[in-house]
Amino acid sequence: MDRVYKRLLDIMCRDDGGRGFSSNAPAADVDALRHALEITNNVLIITGFPVEAQDGHICCETDGPIGAAHIARALCEAGKNVVVATDKLCYPQLAAVTRLRAPEAELLLLEKESEGRALDLEIDTVISIERPGKAADGSCHTSKGKIIDGWLFCDTDMLFDKLHARGITTIAIGDGGNELGTGKLMDITEKLVEHGESIAAVEKADITLASGVSNWWGWGIAAVVSMMIGRNVVPTELDERNALKAMLSAGAVDGVTKLSCESVDALSIDKHIEVLNEVQSLVESFLAKQYGL
Repeated sequence: MDRVYKRLLDIMCRDDGGRGFSSNAPAADVDALRHALEITNNVLIITGFPVEAQDGHICCETDGPIGAAHIARALCEAGKNVVVATDKLCYPQLAAVTRLRAPEAELLLLEKESEGRALDLEIDTVISIERPGKAADGSCHTSKGKIIDGWLFCDTDMLFDKLHARGITTIAIGDGGNELGTGKLMDITEKLVEHGESIAAVEKADITLASGVSNWWGWGIAAVVSMMIGRNVVPTELDERNALKAMLSAGAVDGVTKLSCESVDALSIDKHIEVLNEVQSLVESFLAKQYGL
């Protein structure tokens, strides 16, 4: 398993965007991740990073909700109960891709008034993926350092912290160090990521998963779940293309180019498919050897 996990981490941490975060992050503990996914029954997934589109309107970026939907699908396939959540600006895009990929999952709109509902959920694991995280100054920032607190309608740092304080397992996914829960990698963000000293998130998760693009850990977690249940639940190329189209149709844009185009973090969908195919091959090889599939 160690060799398979190492290969998975090598794929996840490819730094095609040259950001310096994933390529310098210490190896994630995939054994701990698998154990957490095995014992969990009820999972809350938090995502949604608002950005300013090229025409000036604020909407959700394509990175984050796609990965969240893939994680939700994989966990539902494993018999887990899943709630996928975001706030006002990102909800339409998250809803579109979640209904496509994981219709069994519950959708939750996060607002200041609904924080109590989120806290009342009977969950034992929370996963944040590409969700803004507060820096040392108490504000959330874009990768370029712009403060975006006014674009957020729920204090998910506070929610994450309260859930963590209850002993709920927390897992964080990020690709630039300004994401909720990536505080364990704060030193790397501050030293090696552009604008890192001002954008580095402080909240720490139990398990931190760095990747070249946050969506990739949607495949990565699906790969771990596949190894758990002995069945391939990693999305196919068609699943990935359709997920991106659903996001774009619902109004999302690429978070880097700020355009409604078939790319995520300025990498074309074809480039993402290349990485996805590596994950698929790894899982298929493992299942063939382990289960004769």
